[in-house]
Amino acid sequence: MAFKRFRTAGLMLLLFMPMISDANEIRILPFVSIEESLNDNLFFDSNNEKHDFITTISPGLKYDNNTETTQSNLAATFRQRIYAQNPDLNALDQTYRAQYQTLFNPRFRIGADAAFIRDASPDRDIETTGLVLNAVERDRYQANLNTAYAISEKALTNLSYGYSKDQYEETAEEDYNNLESNSGNMLVSYDISAIVPATKARSTLGYAHYQFPDIVVENYMATAGFSRDMSELWRVLVDAGARYTCSEFDVSEFQFVPPFSFVPVTRTENTTGWGAVGNASLTYQDDRITAELAVAQDIQPASGRSGTTERTTFSVRVAKKLTYELQCFVRSGFFINYSDSEEYSADEIDERTFYLSPGLTYNVSPDVAIDASYNYTRTDYESSSQATRNLFMIRLYVQYPILE
Repeated sequence: MAFKRFRTAGLMLLLFMPMISDANEIRILPFVSIEESLNDNLFFDSNNEKHDFITTISPGLKYDNNTETTQSNLAATFRQRIYAQNPDLNALDQTYRAQYQTLFNPRFRIGADAAFIRDASPDRDIETTGLVLNAVERDRYQANLNTAYAISEKALTNLSYGYSKDQYEETAEEDYNNLESNSGNMLVSYDISAIVPATKARSTLGYAHYQFPDIVVENYMATAGFSRDMSELWRVLVDAGARYTCSEFDVSEFQFVPPFSFVPVTRTENTTGWGAVGNASLTYQDDRITAELAVAQDIQPASGRSGTTERTTFSVRVAKKLTYELQCFVRSGFFINYSDSEEYSADEIDERTFYLSPGLTYNVSPDVAIDASYNYTRTDYESSSQATRNLFMIRLYVQYPILE
């Protein structure tokens, strides 16, 4: 089984090789990072906290091949995690990525990317979904296709399609649900600078299909908004709209059969509902500081769980160059994941997660860097229990360009 998974990842990368045979600029970049961390609550447990020292060794290789009209990238990374006190948790995470983009003419661009990710860390999704998983192995397959076409000097349209599949290792302790999703979006933007300076109007239509073992969810959404460059340093983007969500799931129950028996039966139920969707961001960038404040609301899949969740996300990112070599940063986020039982999820989901992560990066040279960071995470579960986690990390990163 493992060989088949590796073979699938290898074939995915090889599919891109014919596209990158005649490039002008080629770069081959091997790299490795060594990370030491102290985690005081490995599984985000509110009652039985386990702490450990973790050593992570991550070698990898990047391959870039670019011309004036095409960009091609391949990358492979391995992450060997070694636990000092819990060796049964030792695992080898793997990530393979391939990207391709070409400019057919000044008005039309097309791109594609694919990835295979195997991971088993409980906090793998914390900073993207706010949801915690156990140390269960997951294989994730991803593929995306996107196009951009300039209808005129002022109008631009983008079409995108995404496919994702999550497969979880079967464990005796817990049941994790596999997930398969398909999504498509169309974005149309129009420059209205003649009316409002440095502003583009936007409109988005989207569809997503999420397939879980016990429930199928379809989500339709439409938004309207704008993006505006308020100055050379500040930019704002706002999209707001509505969604229509349908779910279909099986309900098991006992039916009375006269005269004295009950038999198990399964019936299919459907639910529908409307809701608000949107996202907004405010960004700032100068020679020394990069900052972003963002908020988003939509129906999103809860990987490993029993369906989708209505997710509200608040995030902050700030990075500042203190000197040429030294940079400080702060990342923070707050997630609200909620779904009623037998609405858009087979089981109820009601969790709130907050994280805060400050850190420093020191560039010893263009090819060597040292990172140090702290991460505080708190998760409030639906059972009124609360779990906190403190994570201290220091990392050495080294790269060595072979061809550049």
